[in-house]
Amino acid sequence: MDELFCFKDYRKKYRDIAENNVEWVPLLEKQKYTQGNIEHDIFSFCAICKNENSKINSILENYEWGFTPDSFGKSKFYKVWSQQSNEIVFETGEFDNEFEYLVAYRTFDNGYEPQIEINPKLIWYYNLVRVKDGYIEPFSKDYKIKISKNEVLVNLNYLKDFLAAINKICIIGFDNRRFFKESKELNEEYKEERSENYICSLVISNNEDDDFNYYSCILGKVIIKPFSEPLHSDYKYLIPEEKKFEKFIIGIDKESGKEIQYTCNEEELANFFGKNPGAPHFLTPVYFSKDVLIKYTNNPSEYTIFDDHITYLNQWSLPYSINNLDKVVVWLGDLGRIPYNEQIYWKSFNIIPSGKVNEKFIRRQLYSEWTDSISKEKKLFEVINEINELFEKKYSEKLFLDLSEGDSQLESAFIIPTNNSTTVYQNFLMQLCKITIERINTKFISKKIPEKELKDEQGKTYGSRIQLKIFLTKLGFKTVDKLDEVLNKIYNSRNKLAGHKASLQEYNKIWGRDKDFKVDFISDAKSLINDLVNALIELAEEVKQKDGCIQ
Repeated sequence: MDELFCFKDYRKKYRDIAENNVEWVPLLEKQKYTQGNIEHDIFSFCAICKNENSKINSILENYEWGFTPDSFGKSKFYKVWSQQSNEIVFETGEFDNEFEYLVAYRTFDNGYEPQIEINPKLIWYYNLVRVKDGYIEPFSKDYKIKISKNEVLVNLNYLKDFLAAINKICIIGFDNRRFFKESKELNEEYKEERSENYICSLVISNNEDDDFNYYSCILGKVIIKPFSEPLHSDYKYLIPEEKKFEKFIIGIDKESGKEIQYTCNEEELANFFGKNPGAPHFLTPVYFSKDVLIKYTNNPSEYTIFDDHITYLNQWSLPYSINNLDKVVVWLGDLGRIPYNEQIYWKSFNIIPSGKVNEKFIRRQLYSEWTDSISKEKKLFEVINEINELFEKKYSEKLFLDLSEGDSQLESAFIIPTNNSTTVYQNFLMQLCKITIERINTKFISKKIPEKELKDEQGKTYGSRIQLKIFLTKLGFKTVDKLDEVLNKIYNSRNKLAGHKASLQEYNKIWGRDKDFKVDFISDAKSLINDLVNALIELAEEVKQKDGCIQ
């Protein structure tokens, strides 16, 4: 009880804010509730003003805030009297041209609920996105402002960054009260606390009230000062720090066998225009294990994996390729163009050069030549799109439906497994089924094929794969058996390994192997993709050559 009387909890809270030992700062807190024999009446509010020592000293001279919730959120007219004229002044958003709001607590007549408004400057600083319970930064998706019915919180670092940009301080004013019903007599008390950025007065006294005979209150202010300079990326761009660059393995010393490493700073690399003769070239290939891509394929909402480059939103782009030995290859100079933290990430997957650079990648990068898809995964989407275009032209319908909204990122995220993990391969199989079998346009097929031909002897409608086989057979395509064989293999592999209780023995049966065969999932994934792409390419060629059409 004594701790509540003395507001030990809130006094510590405000001291922590003053010392920047918190993650979240309450711009507004308004709570009134009764708990047992205590009524709590908590209220804190804020404002910002110029970051000047004289102003800070003035604020900390007394406990009065200098502003109130009514200072902001209402427009008003008032008359200024003088000997020369009686001027009518209109004012909104500021109080005596001294304080500016971060939060406006707006109240209304006729019983409307109060509303909380956030200063747009605070929201627009990092172009925050409004979500149900606050505002998030769109790149990181981290909350910067949290809003509830009784409280508005702002991330401390975000607030100090914002204050640095506008060169102001934030004042958190608090006036908290607690009312008690006590049978024993208590001593009245008055106490003051002060520190560099904090002042507080504590009062405990009698209360002339039938329900509560004592009360305590704390009144005071906390000042939050800005960072020495803004952290905003735009500011950093205009006043850049010395950029850092990692060194990467580019080869092996033939005599010692030791790794040769070199910086990715393009200012120290050779180019085609005679710069830094004798140094490694900008286009020196650097090799990485394929696991380096997992970070990007697992976050398709932020990263997009194209056939020959990776992009992070609109922040950066990195050309890459995958070679004949499944190694990821990137030019040394391009690594210097991504953020330093990304360079560190790539460094952890850096390996000794192994295999050749993909020829199509070289033709695109060095000679600006058009090539078809470099990877089989991207080729799969390319040939499905081609088949859809051909079917739309010949039959006015797509053979494969568009990916659903929830699966639309598969085109970026889908990749041959980077390691031999069962879980990774299971995910690969499920994604492959979504990309192919689950997209078969059965509604289109049912328009072209009599209903009875799409059912088995028991009258049950066949699954989409068999319907596709019946349809393509009816059209006279010779590649139908080859395509159905690989789709059947994909479907059954998914069922035995990912769709139901996983069984490697049953999975090996599908592949015609001994039940105890040691599976190489990477090799199996490549085999499925290669066979599927080849079958679809043959189907596309047949569609091009076919003149007939089922009416």
